[in-house]
Amino acid sequence: MSDVKNLLVLPRLRVQNANAISSPMTWGFPAMSAFVGLMHALERKLFSAGINVSLGNVGVICHDFEAQATEGGYIRG
Repeated sequence: MSDVKNLLVLPRLRVQNANAISSPMTWGFPAMSAFVGLMHALERKLFSAGINVSLGNVGVICHDFEAQATEGGYIRG
């Protein structure tokens, strides 16, 4: 395991309206791939702003989680 040289911490980050449905049968906390996508998008925006940084890993700590669900169920489009 490599040594961590720098750490970017985003305190008090609030995520709203995230898709928590991974299939018609399961739902819950947003997929980790969504957080990896956020990291990749942040890396690309920083690069376009002239900040050449490589974000290699992502970690998520959740202090609170409240799913917003309706009684309508899953609707295929």
